[in-house]
Amino acid sequence: MPGLVDSAERILRTSERSLTAVSNNVSNVSTSGYKRQATFLQAINDQINGSYTDVAVDSDTSQARFVRSTNPLNMAISGPGFFRVRNESGIFYTREGHFQLKADGTVTTPNGFVLQQADGNDLILDGTDVEILPDGMVMDDGRPVGQIGVFAPTEAVRMTPIAGSLFTADERGMEASRGGQLRQGMVEGSNVDLGEEMVTMMTAVRDAESGARLIQVYDDLIGRAITTFGQGAR
Repeated sequence: MPGLVDSAERILRTSERSLTAVSNNVSNVSTSGYKRQATFLQAINDQINGSYTDVAVDSDTSQARFVRSTNPLNMAISGPGFFRVRNESGIFYTREGHFQLKADGTVTTPNGFVLQQADGNDLILDGTDVEILPDGMVMDDGRPVGQIGVFAPTEAVRMTPIAGSLFTADERGMEASRGGQLRQGMVEGSNVDLGEEMVTMMTAVRDAESGARLIQVYDDLIGRAITTFGQGAR
């Protein structure tokens, strides 16, 4: 009997995780640089309950399509890697390519995160009439004024999604991207596929219904057992 309840609980828990991931994905279908949350089966070794599979959630970092922009400060990363940005809370990573020039010359995202150079300093410009080369070098009137950093995690580092297209990661495990190049005047969209999310949602709902039926079976069996023992005690 306890095994039946444990199975139902795991089914319901994994269904909830899948539905939560779908909800986040659908709500960010129009968020530039957003990476969909993907669910996958993970083997769990539990000393008490033994080995079983559970659903884990990770980010699908596959590249989305690019959209052309008339803003010369907008950029997309072709290949692996992330922009490094900062605010008063710390360092973050993103594929969000919308940037703007503030009055103090810093280049920021619409939410105020300051774009970082490869050397860790803020990117500061005199104006928007700049050329951004594929390797991140920023040219102003033919003169190099900085180099935008493109960073990628090592195999030992897991990037954690925060909100929208923002991630955190252990900076000690972030290195210069090998193969990531910048495309000036382009913005990467979201890699969410609504059709795929619909299939995932329907599968999760069916699994939840199965878990609920297991709980109902357990309740029926307990009810019958109580009735039987009650009649035998008379």
